[in-house]
Amino acid sequence: MYLNASMILCPTAAVDCSWMAAHISSTPSYAGQSVDGNQVTLVVSVSDNGVDFQATGLNFTYTLPLSGLSASLTQSVERGFTPVVVTGAHFVNSSTLACRFDSSGTYVVLATFLSDTQILCITPAHVNTTVTFEVSNNNVDWTLVTASFAYLPTPPGYWINQLHAHCMSRRLILSW
Repeated sequence: MYLNASMILCPTAAVDCSWMAAHISSTPSYAGQSVDGNQVTLVVSVSDNGVDFQATGLNFTYTLPLSGLSASLTQSVERGFTPVVVTGAHFVNSSTLACRFDSSGTYVVLATFLSDTQILCITPAHVNTTVTFEVSNNNVDWTLVTASFAYLPTPPGYWINQLHAHCMSRRLILSW
């Protein structure tokens, strides 16, 4: 339950923090909080009587949910190593920024933060099939980019053609 600009009463473990989204863009900062782009960080204090609060030394960071997602490609070869740029809103530069190819959780790769509106994912190797493609700011909460990302058979000579294309564009990506 929202009490005022600097206090939240948490009646259950499942707290609805959606009210913060409006405050992130409209409030630069206020007591006990810092606002940084797509995130607001709150200092956590606890009380057993609603009057006397004790600082816990912990912070709670709320991040706006990812939205408006699209991918530059919707297919890769089975061997992987295909760069896919994801465009959307509210990406956060963190060590847990990730892409997941297949909802099983087996095919998760760390993403490269380009901006708060773009990240880069390099596809992992995967069998010839169609999978879901999801992204996450924290490697826990996943947001669907596309329900049909296709892995295609790697054609003969593909890697030689790719190496030539990268050399011609003055980029060299080696894989073994």
